[in-house]
Amino acid sequence: MNVDICIPTKRGVDPQLICSLKEDTSGEIHISTTVPLVLARKELIGKVRSDIFLFIDDDIKYCKGLIQTLNSYLSENVGAVHGFATPYGLGERWDKFFKECRPKSTIYNPERVMTSNTLIRTSLVRDWKPPLNISGCEDWHLTSHIREQGYLCLVVSSGAMHKASWSKVRRSAIWFGGAYVSMHGSFPTKFFFKRLGAILKYIIKLPLTPFLSFYTIFQNTFVLYGVLKRGLIR
Repeated sequence: MNVDICIPTKRGVDPQLICSLKEDTSGEIHISTTVPLVLARKELIGKVRSDIFLFIDDDIKYCKGLIQTLNSYLSENVGAVHGFATPYGLGERWDKFFKECRPKSTIYNPERVMTSNTLIRTSLVRDWKPPLNISGCEDWHLTSHIREQGYLCLVVSSGAMHKASWSKVRRSAIWFGGAYVSMHGSFPTKFFFKRLGAILKYIIKLPLTPFLSFYTIFQNTFVLYGVLKRGLIR
């Protein structure tokens, strides 16, 4: 398939990822180390020459045939397809838990569609004009732009995986919370209490669903920390 690949990165790209991608596409591979991430994504989109392209993060463990799998969901009314990448590296029992959490069926237009492993129609994002001062959540802004044009954004199960650690989960949650404030320009009261409600809900459910509950509490606690940190500074 002729699908260009776009990889935003700070750390550089594993040569094995490049080799795996080249086995599945004849398209060009574009890499950007520009920061912040919103500028990197905008820069990469400008380099794309194929009708569809794949955004993939540098920590994704690619599996052969992934592009073809995602493309099979790209029907006429679909603008972007995100392949859920299963986290691994948090421990054997956690790895088993996350494998069981993979989407069993297609998720249509969820609240947030990430772009860490996502096939996108190029024509729908050529005119994307994100606010350049946001520190994150650019994936949210990008896929919202696609939906505003009447196209669906999907999340599907895929064989891809990504390397995880508890420190990375914590950093990503704080970053996401702060970025959400940055994107909206004011303290997101509704978002804050929704996340707080999730924490309280899963504290109650902790004895019944220990893995899901602990992960949800852990992640949302640091999202709220990120919201408060950025919100109070503003």
